[in-house]
Amino acid sequence: VYRCIEIGVSTVLSLFISGVAELKKSISSAVEFMTNILKEYKYVRMVYAPTIDAVTACSILGETLIESNIKVVFSPGYLSPASVEEPSVYIGLEPTRLKRDNVKKPALFILNDGKRYTPLENVVILNSLSTLSSIASILASEGWFVSDFNKMLVLSIAYLLGYDRGESGDLVGVDKIVASELLSSKSVTEEITLKFFDIGSEPLYKSIAKTIDPFIPSVAGNEEKAKELISSLGLSPPENVFLENLSSEKLEALVKALFTKLREVKKTARPYEIAGKIYKPMITGESFDIRKTGYSLLLFLDKNGYHSLIASILSKTFRDFLVQWYDNVYESVIECVNQTISMEPKIVDIPGLQLSVKAVSTTCPAAREYPITLDHVLRKMGLLGKNVLLVYE
Repeated sequence: VYRCIEIGVSTVLSLFISGVAELKKSISSAVEFMTNILKEYKYVRMVYAPTIDAVTACSILGETLIESNIKVVFSPGYLSPASVEEPSVYIGLEPTRLKRDNVKKPALFILNDGKRYTPLENVVILNSLSTLSSIASILASEGWFVSDFNKMLVLSIAYLLGYDRGESGDLVGVDKIVASELLSSKSVTEEITLKFFDIGSEPLYKSIAKTIDPFIPSVAGNEEKAKELISSLGLSPPENVFLENLSSEKLEALVKALFTKLREVKKTARPYEIAGKIYKPMITGESFDIRKTGYSLLLFLDKNGYHSLIASILSKTFRDFLVQWYDNVYESVIECVNQTISMEPKIVDIPGLQLSVKAVSTTCPAAREYPITLDHVLRKMGLLGKNVLLVYE
């Protein structure tokens, strides 16, 4: 963490979080900065980058401020701001275009790129190699209050974006801190188990078949194939086989079989993608699968847009519907992923842009309804390169 010196009566403060050890000190400074802004102006504009992480972070911090009687205006941002004309929080947007003379009002930037930025008067930067949602949650809980539901949304985003790469497939960085807070309040339990959706509450074959992450080729979206896989381990009838029915030997055999199938498509797959540490909610009335919820949020955003997702997270009466969105649409989305994997795409190079387009012909409706989700899944499987765009024809 580094600080800049005082200039005149103004404090120039820029915070860079390189690890969690200095987090509390950094956040406390940011809370003081934000408190002074809100006390003077009574409102703030929150500008979010067009990503699921930034939108969720914006919703979490925004809800906290609204419940503290602060007026909050939400706005999408597609470029780094060229000036700051009103008290603002920028989430996922860099301050690279700002200069000393165009910062008219105080601003907080929440980033997770690990870079150091030029310090500016009236600007605070919180930057950690964790999800934006986790940084927003820690900031909000230190200065005000964050509900356990919103903290669980942080974990959902962390799993969605692959921050479960620590020891035993656990979360890392600031996201791990949020998980620890939930454990301390006895809002979640932790266990090392299979990382399939609704594991333990559904028959094992159904959990495997309905899960898009990890995506098991030829089994995802195909309950009959999932049943065959369970039966091949000597477990039958598969309709009656739950996780708790498996001996340690059978569980090990299942993990090996699933991992082998995963490696058929994802060559860089790691065992913790199949089995590892997960967190399960314990709050009455808030029982949902944390990993699955990340995809519910992404699918809902894909279908309805960024502002609708913010409104839905802020609306407590709509939350149960929101977190179950995945169950309503996963079959068509998985079908489209399977089609995309099985088809030979056309690669079209775009001269001068160092960019290629992978074009796939399909009649699957999900290709047009959920393109962001499909792109995310295929990238997480390693099937799309960094400079390759996916286009459905």
